Order: sequence, then structure tokens, then C-alpha cells
Amino acid sequence: MNLLADYFDTSIDYLVGRTDIRKKIERVGKYELNQQEMTVVDNFRELAPQYRKCLIAMLDALLEAAD
Repeated sequence: MNLLADYFDTSIDYLVGRTDIRKKIERVGKYELNQQEMTVVDNFRELAPQYRKCLIAMLDALLEAAD
């Protein structure tokens, strides 16, 4: 069941009908975020996994270029 949930990028609860929330609940650390940061996190969570990887690679490249 875990493999199925991972494949569809959702939770097991969603697959078995215990919730109508399709997105996985992700653990986050305790941070104080401003509105702009919250928007970035919300948008990041909306992305498919392959686009998340692409965005992370772009951020890494920008940070490397800034050094």
C-alpha cells in the first residue's frame, strides 16, 4: 500500500477513503515564516515530485553562483 501511495504522491488514508485531502501531510520543522515564505512553501507543495527536484536544483545553482 505504501508503494501505491508513493506512486500517486498521496497518503494511504486518501487511497482507502479516510480523507478527501489528496496531498500528503509533510512534516515541517518549527519556523517562523513571513507571508512570502509561506507562499513559496505552499507553491512548492503543489508541485509534482519531478518539478520539486528541478526547483531544488535551480535553487542550489543560484546559491552556488552567489558564493
